[in-house]
Amino acid sequence: MFSTASVNACSSGSMEQVKLEAGMERTKVSQVSAELQQYCMQNACKNILLVGAPARSSPFQKPDPVLYFFLIFYLFDRDHK
Repeated sequence: MFSTASVNACSSGSMEQVKLEAGMERTKVSQVSAELQQYCMQNACKNILLVGAPARSSPFQKPDPVLYFFLIFYLFDRDHK
């Protein structure tokens, strides 16, 4: 069970939160969504999902086969010294 002191502490904290939120200026969802849409349109040229990643900086690009050769050569040479 909860003590009276803990219940009062929770309710006073809740009341403070309600008072804080009541004093906040509200913005209509339609206005916020219009601003968000405008922001997205202005920054679309920077969005990597829309523009795509440059070929050289793509983390999904397969490495050059020559790299495999040098890696195998290095590991083999290192183990046999």
